[in-house]
Amino acid sequence: MNDKTYGATVTLVDCSALDDLASVCRTLFDRYRSGILNLDGKNVQYYDRRIGSKYYNVFFDLKDIVREAGATESDLATLQAALDKVVVFERHTPSFMINSGGMYLDHVCGLSMYLPAFPDYKRDSWHGTEFLDGFYKSNVSWNDATGLVE
Repeated sequence: MNDKTYGATVTLVDCSALDDLASVCRTLFDRYRSGILNLDGKNVQYYDRRIGSKYYNVFFDLKDIVREAGATESDLATLQAALDKVVVFERHTPSFMINSGGMYLDHVCGLSMYLPAFPDYKRDSWHGTEFLDGFYKSNVSWNDATGLVE
């Protein structure tokens, strides 16, 4: 598809392998917590459309977050092995709704995740907020399994 007006992402997930992925993610989120919390979200693959000049993104590529947080090649390979068991099928167009504030899809592992807020919640609008961190921590089972938001 050459038309940049639209686009698509499709992922088929084997949910029976999510526990193993969560275990790998828990280890990596603990190991790279400082890097994750201090990421410049502008350099991480995001999946939200921009609207105007606001950049309140909350969906980012799982592997790209860990990569940008400073993960070693060995840790990225471990993550990829777990992702390969979960993500049975993934395809995406090169871009998504570019003509209406969309994005180029350069780093796509097939799963998105929440990027927690900076410790200073007002520092950067590319990250979550104090409200979203609290909601994520209290209501999302993935957080229980991975400990992403403490």
